[in-house]
Amino acid sequence: MDPIKPLRKLLEACDAGPLMIHSDVLKASRFVPEYRGKRELLEDHCQVLRTVAEERPIWMPTFNYEFTSRGEFDVTNTQSQVGALTRYFHKEHANWRTAVPVFSYAGTGPNPSLGKEAPIQPFGPNSIFATLVKRNGTILFYGAPFGSVTFIHHSEHLCESVYRYDKSFHGKMIQDGVSRDVTAKFHVRPLGAAIEYDFNRLLQDLRDLGIAKYLNGDDPTVIVANAREVNEFWQRKIKQDPFYLLKTSCRPVLEQKYDELRRRFQISDFETNSESVAGNAVSRAA
Repeated sequence: MDPIKPLRKLLEACDAGPLMIHSDVLKASRFVPEYRGKRELLEDHCQVLRTVAEERPIWMPTFNYEFTSRGEFDVTNTQSQVGALTRYFHKEHANWRTAVPVFSYAGTGPNPSLGKEAPIQPFGPNSIFATLVKRNGTILFYGAPFGSVTFIHHSEHLCESVYRYDKSFHGKMIQDGVSRDVTAKFHVRPLGAAIEYDFNRLLQDLRDLGIAKYLNGDDPTVIVANAREVNEFWQRKIKQDPFYLLKTSCRPVLEQKYDELRRRFQISDFETNSESVAGNAVSRAA
């Protein structure tokens, strides 16, 4: 049986909005022919994704974290650090790449035109994640684990997650040969504090509600989920319990700190002003 047909059928049951894809080519190897070379492998996966997407635009992450330390992002030439398939897709198939330091996306179809804002907020109400929700898009885990769901930071941003704080990173962005000063602002993990998401429980909750759907039985290597439904559910749960997304093991320390402060964490609670101005990579978003 053609392994692509069940995947296409799974996606046919989803809405017709954009397809945001997290990939792992090794775990998705069932969908492509026998290995004939790296380029051929990557092209085969791209053809599978374009086939099952049908008329949907494909959006893939092209994240590169060097902006937080080097202070430079070239929209065209800075390479993705999240897998060979994302680099190949950006170079060979994408029509555009978002001008967003660190958390950029590349895609087919019309450019989502996120608009200009200062500072740039990769997870905010004008982000590609917000656009995915507005356009009733679907998140596809194509071999990638559910733990790769960067969309989680959009829900956290909208709910102003109490266990993270906002940090600004300053640098140069090069686009169409023009360099300009930009600031990217997003929430980060508190310096010195452990934040671990309970992805197994989060996925099970979404499955129980019929929001996340597996391609095969209990095999979590291919999953689809409607972005709007995920966002609405997570926001509702976070408002009920600000620490809902986290593992039980890391909650006590964070809850104790929150109880002491009685407010959302701030950068001054964990970092000095000099660290914030320098924009170094001592704290991370993911």
